[in-house]
Amino acid sequence: MRAALDLLEQAIDRDPQFGPALGFAAVCHHHLGRYGSGEGPEAHRGAALDLAHRALQASPDDAGAIANAAFMLGSLGDDIAPAISLVERALELNPSFARGWGISAWLRMWGGQPNAAVEHWNTSIRLSPRHRNVTEHPLFGLAHFFAHRYDEAIAYFLTALANMPRNPEVHRYLAASYALTGRMEEARQMIDRLRAITPIILPRIISFRDPEQRELFLSGVRLAAGEEK
Repeated sequence: MRAALDLLEQAIDRDPQFGPALGFAAVCHHHLGRYGSGEGPEAHRGAALDLAHRALQASPDDAGAIANAAFMLGSLGDDIAPAISLVERALELNPSFARGWGISAWLRMWGGQPNAAVEHWNTSIRLSPRHRNVTEHPLFGLAHFFAHRYDEAIAYFLTALANMPRNPEVHRYLAASYALTGRMEEARQMIDRLRAITPIILPRIISFRDPEQRELFLSGVRLAAGEEK
């Protein structure tokens, strides 16, 4: 991500109004702030949101730039409704935009609509059947998790962990799932593995907007970490 961001910043220096570069630079800052080792998360968050707004201003009719901006605003902003409206605009511009449907799926998941999230992800797969995004398994896992189907969720999260062994979010999802099924030894092992990646146990950015879903996730992580009985 750091190497990509360096190249994107060079592109932006050459053309400050190049929307695709602005949008992808926002994505890089998002990932560095959300999944990095802990340095400057608020600076990355601010940069991601600023670049997302600049991308929208520079390329108001570019489906890719709009979708990336929607992803940033949905993940980091206070209100997810504008982000969903933006991704709908991107899909109106390009209904066959597979990545846009994938972004829409995550926005729906964060917005408390797991069934719609799965539907939109399946549309993305139908449009681009040879492409497999590694975030597919976490998304399907969360759909089961929020439906309290924890065993099914664990199966998806384990596949996600194999694909992304240093992703802290997947460790948290698994820890919460194990804890909520009473498998406390496995839950604590997952927390220990999380601590080997980052000192941050509860995430600093939580995109789930539905209060019940948010609390279910957090209560599972706290239980796994021994912070509540």
